[in-house]
Amino acid sequence: RGAKGLERRASRARQTASTDIAVCILDSGVRRTHPLIEPALAVEDWHTVKPAWGSDDTPAWSGHGTRMAGVGLYGDLVPLLVGGDPVPLPFRLESVRILPPEDEANDPELYGSITAEAIARAEVQAPERRR
Repeated sequence: RGAKGLERRASRARQTASTDIAVCILDSGVRRTHPLIEPALAVEDWHTVKPAWGSDDTPAWSGHGTRMAGVGLYGDLVPLLVGGDPVPLPFRLESVRILPPEDEANDPELYGSITAEAIARAEVQAPERRR
């Protein structure tokens, strides 16, 4: 139970041969070290539009980006939680933090350019990757 049980379940997650496909999460950041996320999110695929914010998820957004990454990666968690078989991960994750800490706000006039910059950061990192 607890952290050890989660780590044991996470150890069953396996990248499939097709890791050139990615789902890119544009959100509050992703907690890359979460045991269920780490197998699919490499450090080089973990970005932010503003370096001072960092790439990690933030309590200001209640872990929203990490949760969205989990839903995107696993969908239904029941097979992972109750089964014993390997869990295939058919793609990798990319994350670009676009949401600021709680003491800052993005200017609504810049939402489009912030989104475009986030997409560009992922594309520059891995231009040949399918998303």
